[in-house]
Amino acid sequence: MTDIIKLLHVTDTHLCADPDKTLKDCNTRASFESVLELAQQDDDWPPDAIVVTGDLSHDGTRKAYKAFADLLAPLQCPVYALPGNHDVPPVMYDQLARQQIDTTGSYQLGTWQLILLDCFLPGEVCGHFDAHELEQLDHYLDNCCSQHALVCLHQQPVPIGSAWLDEVGLDNPDEFFSVLDKHSHVRCVLWGHVHQDFVTERNGVSLMSSPSTCIQFAPGAVDFKLDTASAGYRWLELQTDGALKTRVHRIIDINAIE
Repeated sequence: MTDIIKLLHVTDTHLCADPDKTLKDCNTRASFESVLELAQQDDDWPPDAIVVTGDLSHDGTRKAYKAFADLLAPLQCPVYALPGNHDVPPVMYDQLARQQIDTTGSYQLGTWQLILLDCFLPGEVCGHFDAHELEQLDHYLDNCCSQHALVCLHQQPVPIGSAWLDEVGLDNPDEFFSVLDKHSHVRCVLWGHVHQDFVTERNGVSLMSSPSTCIQFAPGAVDFKLDTASAGYRWLELQTDGALKTRVHRIIDINAIE
């Protein structure tokens, strides 16, 4: 592994057992395949790891998780994944373990620590961190105080300016940030769920989401609305000094952010 850690962030693949199943007229499996094909054309390919922030499956089936793993296997990269509100965590964890894909936990990547959290709330679209998960986050951060931390979850912990989505984000962000604020080595928080590119900063920590590998939600919408932007992924370069460079690539167009 090189000094600079290169991460491919894909999210909200929404795969189903049926390979021809569509979501809002989008074949999610074909779209995911197209995103992965684009990523392999990147000048910086291959990444050191692939990070997936939830909604791997739309129907929560074992076949969908197997399809997810089978599509990533030829890339021969370590994969780290956490659950979203459409996932069924016990099924997801069991199937991905069979495919040798790491799930929620804390993992060292060079001078960085990758922390994947589970804020799944049964029967709800929003996310929630219970006391145990917050204690685990604090424990992970205590144990990697000499490294730079990248913390990942599914639902957004801050408003993104889209009223309907902001009603179904993380429902206890203050508790989440009260843990993060204790640790000065947190550099970035990364999530999925919102099906769009969003970047902001809080107390010097980068906060960002990425496009879905299938449909996109229109930024700034009051009610549910699809965007015309195409599917894509985020590329992150984690520097040894804690700096971060990132850009978003889409199947059709490219939007670069430094």
